[in-house]
Amino acid sequence: MNIRLVDLNDLEEILNTYSIARSIMKESGNPNQWGDSWPPKDVLIDDINKHQLYCVLNDLNEIVGCFAAIEGIEETYLDIEDGKWLNNCEYVTIHRLASNKKGHNVFHDAISFMKNKYNKDIRIDTHEDNLIMQHLIYKEGFKYTGIIYVYNGNGRGKRLAYQLVK
Repeated sequence: MNIRLVDLNDLEEILNTYSIARSIMKESGNPNQWGDSWPPKDVLIDDINKHQLYCVLNDLNEIVGCFAAIEGIEETYLDIEDGKWLNNCEYVTIHRLASNKKGHNVFHDAISFMKNKYNKDIRIDTHEDNLIMQHLIYKEGFKYTGIIYVYNGNGRGKRLAYQLVK
């Protein structure tokens, strides 16, 4: 699979990918993490403009998934409960990972890409009901570090936090 930056021409397909991902989440017992509208279009456009939204392409050059790779301090990660980060090294955060059922191994491909692109630790978080993501996170070697809280359209949301040391 190939990975490239998303541009505005991809926006409708990216929005569709997130819509499919929300359906998958609901079907697997995780209806609350993204609800009916997360991530909103304006957040994705901001990601595109900041050159931090990537798409995963299959061998036919079709978008099969997407994710945001965000360098620098993640404000919601400054406070962590019931644990601690494994170190204070620089890191990149993966957010808004989604698959549209057209491809396999989207998470693995995203993590492999991030390991190669950034010489930094990788941090990620997910909802406690997102058992599929938790399984994938552990499969890639991440360690559970504690609980953080994100702010989204639904208010303050509890998330399980993980870190992969470089």
